[in-house]
Amino acid sequence: MYHRCILTLLNARSTYLISSRLWHVQKYPELDFSYLCNPNNSEEIASNIKRRKGVGNVELIQQLKRDLDNLNTSDSKYQEVKKRFHDECNNIPNATHPYIVNYGNEPKILKHIGEEPQFKFKPKEFHEIAKRLNLIRTEQLGYLSGHRSYYLLGELAEFEHALIQYTLNNLIRKNFKVVTVSDILHREIIESCGLNTKGERTQVIKF
Repeated sequence: MYHRCILTLLNARSTYLISSRLWHVQKYPELDFSYLCNPNNSEEIASNIKRRKGVGNVELIQQLKRDLDNLNTSDSKYQEVKKRFHDECNNIPNATHPYIVNYGNEPKILKHIGEEPQFKFKPKEFHEIAKRLNLIRTEQLGYLSGHRSYYLLGELAEFEHALIQYTLNNLIRKNFKVVTVSDILHREIIESCGLNTKGERTQVIKF
């Protein structure tokens, strides 16, 4: 069974390339192009880019849209311009919720729950206690985890699974459907969801 699973993973890429009928993945994510390409929204979009510290260029997007509209689909440059247009659109950060826009730069206390405990000694931090009890590992993780990762061990790992199961049970009672997706996905599938896989920060691990 183990070897069959490994072979399935190894053949996943070739299956994708050989039979496109098995995969119905749209080439580009569905974005609100009418909003992005409307000149009346340029200032709002530019302000949001600055607020989110993004790298998008809304003026370039609108220029590429005009270029695309002026090209025939049979033109040799059409696909090139179309790809660049979609790539630039993907660089635009998500819109900021109005509550966050009006929040300001200083953090605000929303609610106090309980009282802060007072100790007669200097308390240790969580990771120090967990390491002493052999419940967490943050060093010598081998090739399985990246920088600043960790392993949960023993009772702490059991506690994590208990929290997950508790959350799932509550969601199921509220008629949510449980779905498990693959951890290894083809790059085009990830990009079709609007996630950049080629930038400096991609949240995607490549093998």
